[in-house]
Amino acid sequence: MKEKLQSLLGGFGMVLYYGLMLLIAILPLVMIDVPFWADAIILIAVNVFPPLSLPLWIWGLVKAIQGPQDAWAIIYYVAAVVVFLPTFISIIVGFFKKKD
Repeated sequence: MKEKLQSLLGGFGMVLYYGLMLLIAILPLVMIDVPFWADAIILIAVNVFPPLSLPLWIWGLVKAIQGPQDAWAIIYYVAAVVVFLPTFISIIVGFFKKKD
């Protein structure tokens, strides 16, 4: 994706790519609304053990559903679908794939 954006938009594509990746990384932290020191600990834990991001996204989804339905909540819903839809599709396809 990074290469496609860079080839289409040049330097702006790179800035756009890294901006989107930063937004995806901090979006669950925006939704769960914990103090800054807890955000730092969570970011370190996710960088050390990446599978921790799944419970973080689920926690953020619960908080987004419970909270006010504003622009941040809508952005979170869209990002959650974009991030996890390919994973769910591959799992479902794996169920129906014929074993060799």
